[in-house]
Amino acid sequence: MDQLQVLMRSRPVRIAFFISVHEDAHPVLDAVFRCAFSLWAGRFSLVVPCANGDPLPSYLPWLKAFDPDLIYSYVDLSESQEIWIHEELYPSELIYHAIGDNKDVTRLRPELPFSPLDVATMLPWAGMPTMLDQGRGVRVIHAMGRYEEDRFINDNCGASFHLLNALRSRFAPYGTPLILVAPEEQERLKLTLRNDEEMVPDVPSLLRMMAARRRSRSLASLSAMAAPRFSVDDRRWGRSFNLVVGNTPADRIMYWNTHTYVPAWRDGEAVDLCVSTQNFEDPAFVSALAEFLARRNLVNEGHGNGPPRVTLRSISLTKGQLTPMADALRAAVKWHSLDCEQIASLDDCIPDPAALARSGLAFGRSFLQRGLWKER
Repeated sequence: MDQLQVLMRSRPVRIAFFISVHEDAHPVLDAVFRCAFSLWAGRFSLVVPCANGDPLPSYLPWLKAFDPDLIYSYVDLSESQEIWIHEELYPSELIYHAIGDNKDVTRLRPELPFSPLDVATMLPWAGMPTMLDQGRGVRVIHAMGRYEEDRFINDNCGASFHLLNALRSRFAPYGTPLILVAPEEQERLKLTLRNDEEMVPDVPSLLRMMAARRRSRSLASLSAMAAPRFSVDDRRWGRSFNLVVGNTPADRIMYWNTHTYVPAWRDGEAVDLCVSTQNFEDPAFVSALAEFLARRNLVNEGHGNGPPRVTLRSISLTKGQLTPMADALRAAVKWHSLDCEQIASLDDCIPDPAALARSGLAFGRSFLQRGLWKER
């Protein structure tokens, strides 16, 4: 009689979020991003855009290849769609979260049926010495006051009082908070601030701090570190710094999903940002962004092949509207290659069939043993 051998290996939980693409989607995206940043490998969750109550058909092959453990839907799916999901994807859970009239981000935060590994568990790894930096410890960005609702911070950094409290207690040996708080709000927030903690007054100052100090990290970068995760090899998106500019939900979803295209060995590095058009109207922000890119962007055609590259992309803006923004950066970011690209729609962000066929589990720079299978 033939023996049946069963092998197993662990990986982070994969979550797919179903979200309708319309202007009211911003609070839902805020809630989803905050939740994802708080989880180890949550940065690689998949956002599936929906229209008329159903996922966009073009995204179904990507969703199937992603193989989600949990589908969390802010869309009331049809019965036929639910049947397809259970028969084709068979996730462990399919959860519907009604939006209603109350768009409060706290109420919209995903309520997961289990507790995935918290991003705080990455602090000891992030604080280890490296070949280029023999120091220990990491500065972790946290926002307070009005910056807790700042779109740039929520999309690119995240904020978690849970992680802040962990840094002030059991994880104190591994890192310290770097708090973004407006000077005029410090008196009001004095009960939650500590005099020995480093603070920055605004977003441009934060970008300059991150440019100068490579051990400054956000929840977003911690969430993407050392994670065995689903990866799609797509040179169009993965061989330049993806600078998404725009104010629409479609722009934000493009920024979020295309992070999967970045080669896994770059996980935890600065590889993308999502910036509003209002940010580019602030000369101080543009100057600080240029400094950040000049000192932190290492994305190029391959392992050290050619100069660092930056591509400004947008669904809502034309190439002509992006070009002056690229010119403003080009004057300050020397030795970088800067390009502009208008993306036709969210359908233009999906992997091509060949890239999807090459997709699979990828391992970044990690303390984990790669591909370790155990007999069950």
